[in-house]
Amino acid sequence: MNKVIISGRIVDDPELKTTASGVSVSTNTLAVNRRQKDNKGNHIVDFIDFTVWKYSADFLCNYGKKGDLLTIFGEIQQERYKDRNGIDRVRHFITSTEIELHSKNK
Repeated sequence: MNKVIISGRIVDDPELKTTASGVSVSTNTLAVNRRQKDNKGNHIVDFIDFTVWKYSADFLCNYGKKGDLLTIFGEIQQERYKDRNGIDRVRHFITSTEIELHSKNK
């Protein structure tokens, strides 16, 4: 089963795009705190890429802003590609099936 639930802060203001067939899509990154802290007492942060589609993308772009707390429900996907130097790379990201916007940035 491929299911993930993750909460974090939106890294950039969401931007709405539309596919050639007219489907709304938005990509962004969540800053997610780990439970562990570094040797200075600061939380370790992971940056997780995500994609939202259709109504969720419309909602996120209309109401979400940089710094807002967001929970994403979705699946982890893997993309293989060659970078500009011809080196094989692998990228992991979350494709969202549902989102919850919890707070506004203060």
